[in-house]
Amino acid sequence: MVISMSYGEVLKVGGVSKYTQELPNQKSSKRDTIYTHINIKSMNESTASLNNLKFGGKMEKKWDEVKENYLAEGYIKGISLPSLLTLLSYDSKTCKIVVQDTTSKGKLYFKNGKLIDAETEDETGEEAVYRLLSLSSPEIFLEPFDGNRERNIYKTIEQLLLESAKRIDESKKIKNDEKEGKMPKIEELQKLQNSMAEELPHFKACAVVSVEDGLLLAGTAADSSYDIGVPAGAFADALKSVVIAYEYSKWGKVNEFLFSGPDTIVLLISLKDGKFYQVIAVGSKTTLGMVRTLYSKYKDKIESLL
Repeated sequence: MVISMSYGEVLKVGGVSKYTQELPNQKSSKRDTIYTHINIKSMNESTASLNNLKFGGKMEKKWDEVKENYLAEGYIKGISLPSLLTLLSYDSKTCKIVVQDTTSKGKLYFKNGKLIDAETEDETGEEAVYRLLSLSSPEIFLEPFDGNRERNIYKTIEQLLLESAKRIDESKKIKNDEKEGKMPKIEELQKLQNSMAEELPHFKACAVVSVEDGLLLAGTAADSSYDIGVPAGAFADALKSVVIAYEYSKWGKVNEFLFSGPDTIVLLISLKDGKFYQVIAVGSKTTLGMVRTLYSKYKDKIESLL
């Protein structure tokens, strides 16, 4: 059974999900809106109906009640994955979503309207969600799920969609910069980061990051499972706050920013007039003088690639 809906916004109205979208090519002075009312019972009963399909009052069509249990196994067509996730969240559904295209395939697990886990061939949890949301025109299937799965995702659907949108925008920005020749030379930057990591005593992590958007350009960590992109973005926000404080106080430019803990020292070094920064994290037994001396060998080469 194929359930077809137009792209739009899912709203919760009196216990019934209302899916709305303005029609782009209508010349009416009134807002032309598609209303598709979906009344979905529990997965065990799974009776669905689509009715009162209206096009700005110009056209109405009654839909017969669709096949029972279509949510138990169904192919969903014409609705974007973000809209479907929102709908399932609002209606507190328990089900499994299979998402695939020619490049990737994965699964999303809903329990009582909460997205509790996700997986692709290479990723699990949140990263798998972002991967699946990045697919442009995937096929989407709904399958039954008994809810028996460990929870690995704790963010809300809204939070996941916002982060996904941010990542997609960053990816588009990178592609545009590459076309315009503005993109830093990532591969060469990465080689320099790897080389510096090999020389630093008690090395933990190092990376080059864009201050404006917290985007990781190149980096590496001693622990291969450590996602350096997460703290890189947080440090970018911290550095921007410090720059604002310096400017307000008329203390000049920020060249370095130091964090010191019982086990780790983190040094942020400004690059290209503050547009980028180099982060270096080492064990607390490493002296700052040693870090600065080693970094001085690489600084000019790194800046030349930005």
